[in-house]
Order: sequence, then structure tokens, then C-alpha cells
Amino acid sequence: MLAEGGFSKLAEGPRLYIRPFVRDDVERMQAWTPYEDLRFLSYNMPPGSRRQNDAWFERNVLRSGRQYFAAVRKADGSLIGVISLREIQRATHPTSARLGITLGSEHTGQGYGTEAMALFLDVFFTHLGFDLMKLDVAAFNGRAIRVYEKCGFRTVGRFYRSVGGAEYPPRKVGAQGEEVFVRYGGETFTLHYEMELSREAWRDQRHAVFRELEARYAPRHG
Repeated sequence: MLAEGGFSKLAEGPRLYIRPFVRDDVERMQAWTPYEDLRFLSYNMPPGSRRQNDAWFERNVLRSGRQYFAAVRKADGSLIGVISLREIQRATHPTSARLGITLGSEHTGQGYGTEAMALFLDVFFTHLGFDLMKLDVAAFNGRAIRVYEKCGFRTVGRFYRSVGGAEYPPRKVGAQGEEVFVRYGGETFTLHYEMELSREAWRDQRHAVFRELEARYAPRHG
């Protein structure tokens, strides 16, 4: 089955489908309503000229070694989220990659995150053939954590990250428990959870996740 532009739909659910990320998606990301919450400002795609957007696509999608995918709403073909894979390991066992996922601010709180995640997990483990998905998530992002846990992810570690990208274990920055923010060396560090999901764990969880999505969002007939 083809999506707009002739690209294959890699997976399809009640309201969304997953397809490869294409050049015009850069402008679609820029058209999203910006996040105003300071904690999520990094999710905003800054405006750019056509030439700057060409360069962004070349640098981040074509030459970075990452893979990008689009989550698209079936009703109107609008881009609601972008999914990426980095740290791709094909030569090791288990094969693995690290997930990145961003939803447009106007598309949060509507169950799209769970559906996009579930659809992409099918792509990841079946179409792409990976064994293990890794991700890290800020402790303050409770909505995302609930989605990951619903899909079967488990927490395997904790660390603190600064705005500049420095990462330390909790004991290094003097964290005593589950403090979300700590000050260390003149910088603010944020608690992050390291999470993983294996092919087998997704297989065990998949039916329950899709059953709930179908019950909530599948079109009613008759």
C-alpha cells in the first residue's frame, strides 16, 4: 500500500501510518505549533530557508547514519510525528538501535504517541529485523514514560544529563534519590531513565496494545 508521494506505508493502524521520512517533511515539522514549555523547547524545529532545509535534510537524514520515519494521520495526510534511529548496531548480537521520537505539540494528549510507538515497533522488529530497542527519556516526561511502559519497555538504568550534553551517574552529581533536577559544577542536570525493549517482550505485549488501540479508535460501522 502506498502513502502520498508513492512511498510505501510500512505499518498502519486505526488512525496513523508509518512511512519513510522525506524532504518535504522538514517544512511540515516547521509548521507545527511550537512548544512553549521550557522543558520541551528542544523539540521545536526552527524556521529555515529552502537552502537551509535542504542542508538539514542532507546532514541529518542522508549522511548522518541515522534512519528517519514519519508518523502520518490517515484522515488528512498530515505529519504528526517524526521517529529516528541512531546508534544502529547491525554487527553485534543482539542487533539494536536507539529511538528518538517527537510529536507536534498540537498532536499530544490524543493517544497518537501510543499508536505511533506501537506501529513503529512492528516496523523495527519485523520490517527492519532488529532484536533490541534502546531509548532514554527525561524523568519529567511522564506522558512518554507511560507510553513506553505500556509497550513493554523496562528501565535498565538512570543517569543525569546537562543542557550541554554531559552525562553522569547519580552518585557523581550527588543525587540522593529520584531528584529530577540537581545542580552540579554550576550546571543543572536532569534525571533520565535508560529503557530497553526486546523483540520477545514486544511480542508478548503487542496484542494487548493493539487491542486497546482498536477498541478506542477503530471506526464504528452500522
